[in-house]
Amino acid sequence: YYMGLEDTYNTGIGLSYQLSQWRFDFAYFRQAAPKGSISDNTLDNDVGNGRYSYAVVPTTGYAGNTLVDANIRELNHFNLRARYKLNENIEFGVSGQLGSIYNKELNSRKWGTSTALHIVADYNKWNFKGEFISYNYNAQGNNKEKLDILQMAAYGAAYDVATKGNIYILGLAYMIPINRKFIKYIQPYIDYSIVDKHKKEYFNIQHLIPGALFSMGPIYTYVDFALGKNQPWLTSNFGEGLGKGTANARWNSRFNINIGYYFNQ
Repeated sequence: YYMGLEDTYNTGIGLSYQLSQWRFDFAYFRQAAPKGSISDNTLDNDVGNGRYSYAVVPTTGYAGNTLVDANIRELNHFNLRARYKLNENIEFGVSGQLGSIYNKELNSRKWGTSTALHIVADYNKWNFKGEFISYNYNAQGNNKEKLDILQMAAYGAAYDVATKGNIYILGLAYMIPINRKFIKYIQPYIDYSIVDKHKKEYFNIQHLIPGALFSMGPIYTYVDFALGKNQPWLTSNFGEGLGKGTANARWNSRFNINIGYYFNQ
């Protein structure tokens, strides 16, 4: 999510097709979602920080160790996902993205690709999720040099992101039925992810989240204890975590409670 690859709302169109045990999803996105507005004048509205979804923004980047201007944005992304239901409990999937990053100063673009493999498996009350992602934000600065770090933004703040790497994700959850008046079930879970950046001199990111979901009718409450190393919202140095990172970064933590009310259609 923090790298613009999940829960991302962009401007485009999508199609889905079901064929026996296969499901195919295709989407074309012309550009990132509108940048939105934020009222705090201390934050930079011009780069589109007011949006919910993280997207590449026109600020600066790094080519090697050199800070350069980068008037860039996402443009023309094609996404394809194929999922196969082996049975009611196991799903395999493959995803791909072809997209360009446009440099307004140079009036040119660079194309990059991202691919992913995933599995979702249920066994009795257990649920397992696993995913591998290889991403490449191919972009160039205003000086025509290839960027090793670009900036992404949402929620009123921009930060560095390494342009190339691999992401490994694991999640395990267990369903505990309650079926009482106020609580339907409790689902403890633990999620872990690591970002292995392409450049050897950059430092990896780790994100570990143990917690539990409480289902109370239309109310879903997540209570978890998020821990991270070089994770932008859980780090001693906000701007560098997803970029170069910090050597021997310590684990930082945040206690989180999220309550949502879901309306039936």
